[in-house]
Amino acid sequence: MIMLFQYLSLRIRKRMLKFFSWFFRSDEPYNYNSVMDYVEKLEDRVSVLEEENISTTNALYEIANSLESRIDILVKELKDV
Repeated sequence: MIMLFQYLSLRIRKRMLKFFSWFFRSDEPYNYNSVMDYVEKLEDRVSVLEEENISTTNALYEIANSLESRIDILVKELKDV
């Protein structure tokens, strides 16, 4: 793209730069108060998700331990037969 850009005429380059600057400009000025409110909401949501993740992980460990103990019981019974 950069190599192609150098072969374009000056008029076309200016038009392209003008278009890119128009395309990527923000339509409204930032309202930092609303951004900070949004950040606070996201932080709260992250903390809730972290708690859910911990409880899910604990439940998975309980299931894995239960399955391992049941498998051990079955292995002992099969060895006795």
